[in-house]
Amino acid sequence: MHAYAQSALPAIGYWRDHLSYSDVRQLQAGDKLYAATETHVFSIDTDKEYSSYSKVNGLHDIGVKKIGWDISTEQLLIAYQNSNLDVLNTKGNSISISDILTTSYPGNKSIRNIYCNNGIGYLSTGLGII
Repeated sequence: MHAYAQSALPAIGYWRDHLSYSDVRQLQAGDKLYAATETHVFSIDTDKEYSSYSKVNGLHDIGVKKIGWDISTEQLLIAYQNSNLDVLNTKGNSISISDILTTSYPGNKSIRNIYCNNGIGYLSTGLGII
């Protein structure tokens, strides 16, 4: 008879994630190397310590489109396909910024690129630079 060990499952009522790490859309250097996939963001530091950030553990949306690193604030700006934004700090905490998503301004609100400088995130969008 053989016994096989299994990793502990989360308690009933809690979520765990099963995310793909093979479809990286963008890499961004910061305090760590960040990688954006459609479902989440993950990072690896110089000690080869790995972290994953998703809706299960603190991000506010799914469908990651672009990421950008701000050196001065040491924060990662995450843009989603629906134009929602998250700001992720070095401790892994995030805040949601839904202003573009919820604006009633007509037009293409999709975020095409991110540039961060001195605490300001510049977003190129279908509406122009925000």
